[in-house]
Amino acid sequence: MPYFPGCQGEVGYKKRQCSEAALQIYLKEHAGFPSGKVVHQTAGNASIEIWIGPDGSISNHRMIASPGYGRGEDLRHIVTDVMAKEIKWEPATIDGLPVTVSTTVRLHYNMLWGG
Repeated sequence: MPYFPGCQGEVGYKKRQCSEAALQIYLKEHAGFPSGKVVHQTAGNASIEIWIGPDGSISNHRMIASPGYGRGEDLRHIVTDVMAKEIKWEPATIDGLPVTVSTTVRLHYNMLWGG
């Protein structure tokens, strides 16, 4: 399993929890929550599949689901920003060797927003 950066001191289940929490914090800090008059309610998960290479970089992505109103594109923008900034994940390993794997990134939206 690949790990989002920031949890190097953790191991096992605690490392997975730390990685998932760090990723959610990053996603929420970079999500574009529109402002303005309330006209839509967007609730649901935007999901994107990403491939993390042996070097820890995201090599590809594919949108899986979006609750609408541009939320899927918002998540895609965050992922492409991570790629552009060359933020490295700790790669997954098999027999101690780093490998390419896919994982799903989800961002939950539960909000009212203006159009």
